[in-house]
Amino acid sequence: TSGASTVSRLRERDGVKVFIQFFEQLVHLCWQTGLIWGKEQHIDTSFVRANADYDTQVTSILLGSTPSPPPTSFSVFSQSVILEDLMSKYSQAQEQDPYSNYKRRRDYWICPTDPDATPADRGQMAYRLHYVVDGGNARIITACLVTPNATQDPAPMQDLLWYLRFRFNFGICPVVADTRYGTQNNLIALYRQGIFPYIPFHSSDAKRRKVKNCFPLERFIYNKQKDGYECTRGELLSFSHTIPNTLRRIYKIDPKTCTDCSLRSQCTTSKQGRTVSHSVFKPLLDRITELRNNDLFRKLVRKRQVWIEPKFGELKQWHSGRLFRLRTICKVNIEALIYAAGQNIKHLLKTRTRHFLPTPLSAVVISFYGLTFCNTLSR
Repeated sequence: TSGASTVSRLRERDGVKVFIQFFEQLVHLCWQTGLIWGKEQHIDTSFVRANADYDTQVTSILLGSTPSPPPTSFSVFSQSVILEDLMSKYSQAQEQDPYSNYKRRRDYWICPTDPDATPADRGQMAYRLHYVVDGGNARIITACLVTPNATQDPAPMQDLLWYLRFRFNFGICPVVADTRYGTQNNLIALYRQGIFPYIPFHSSDAKRRKVKNCFPLERFIYNKQKDGYECTRGELLSFSHTIPNTLRRIYKIDPKTCTDCSLRSQCTTSKQGRTVSHSVFKPLLDRITELRNNDLFRKLVRKRQVWIEPKFGELKQWHSGRLFRLRTICKVNIEALIYAAGQNIKHLLKTRTRHFLPTPLSAVVISFYGLTFCNTLSR
C-alpha cells in the first residue's frame, strides 16, 4: 500500500531517528494534554516472534562472524541517555559471567535471515518487547524498546528509566514491575537514586520453596556483633568467604559440631555442615523490605496486572503484534515504535475529537494540530 511504501522510504532515508522523534513528540503531546500522570511507572516485557525460521541457524564460523563485544554501560547522571543508543547497546551480546562455564547458543549460532533474532522456546526465533507505561488512567506508553530474546528482562530496566528522566524530565516516582525485575542490582540502583521500587524480590520464591531435610533461612538468627548466624541449637555459623560473581557472604559451621547435632537430619545432608549466605547489601535490602510492608505495595503489585499487561494483549490482538514483519534489530524497533505510537494516538484522539470520528490521515493531523485545523483543511 501507499502507506507502507512511505514508511519504507522514510526508513531507508532517515533511519530510526525520525520514528523516535515521532514517538517522543506524541509523548510530549500527551503530557501537555494531561494524559500522563507522571507519579507511577509500570514496566514489563512481552515475547514477540521474529520473522525467521529456527531451522535455518548456522554456526557463526560459517558466516565469518565472531561474537559481539559486550555492551557499553551508561553512567546514570553523566550523560543524557538517548533511545537510539539503547537500541545499539542491546543489539550486542550481553557480557557473560566470567565465573560460569555455560556456553550461550547465541554466541555460536546465528540465523542468516535475521542475525539479531535469538532462539526461544518451542523452536522459535524471537525478540523481547519492553514497555514503560504511565500510571495514569490513559495508560500512555512512555518508552518502547526491542531487544533480542537472549537479553534478560531486567537488563534494560535502569536505562529505560534514566532515559525517561532525561528526555521527558520525569520526576522521581515509584516504579512497579513483577518479580523478574526484582534483582539485587535493580533494587539497589533505584533506591540509591531516590526511586522506591514496588517490585517483589527475585529470590522470594526460592526462599519459600520447600527443600527436604533443610531448615529455611528464617530459622537462623543473624548476630550483627559477631557477624554470624545462630542456629536453632545456639551454635554460631561464622563468616567464611565472599563469592565475587554473586556478591554473597558465606557463613559456615564447624563440621564436627554439625555432625554431633541431633537435628542434623532435619537441617542439612552435606558432609561439610550447614552453610548460610546473604548479600553484601543485606542492610540496604532489609531497609527496602521494611518500607514496602504496607497496603500500598500490595495494591500497586495487583494494579500492574491490569495496567500494563492489557497493552500487550491489545497489541497482539488488534495490531498484529504477535509477529514482527521486519528483520534486524533496527527495523524491528521501528515497527515497535509505530505500534506504540498508534496505541498512544488512540488515547490522544479521545480527548481531542470527542464524538467526531476522523479518517486515518485526519487522526494524525488532529494529534499534532488539533481538530480546528483538520476542519479547516476539509473545507
